[in-house]
Amino acid sequence: MLFRYYHVPDTEWMLFQELVIEKVQMKIILCGMDNCIYEYLDENKGWNKYFVGNIPKSSLTKIEDKPPEFIWTNMVIPLNLLPRQVK
Repeated sequence: MLFRYYHVPDTEWMLFQELVIEKVQMKIILCGMDNCIYEYLDENKGWNKYFVGNIPKSSLTKIEDKPPEFIWTNMVIPLNLLPRQVK
């Protein structure tokens, strides 16, 4: 299943939380920039948040703008599988 957030009305996001995030028994990975809609996915509910890098976005006005990108998972990902953080 692929779910992409652009602008989802609150009622649809609440339905997604209830039907998919809370009741699903499969592994899920959601990705995106840090956003208030992901605050629901916390460690108390079995979710993990990983920083994957500063990713350029075509929608940004400056080419050098690279906002941080994260993934949220309901499983543990070994850190050696994530991109190495280079400054």
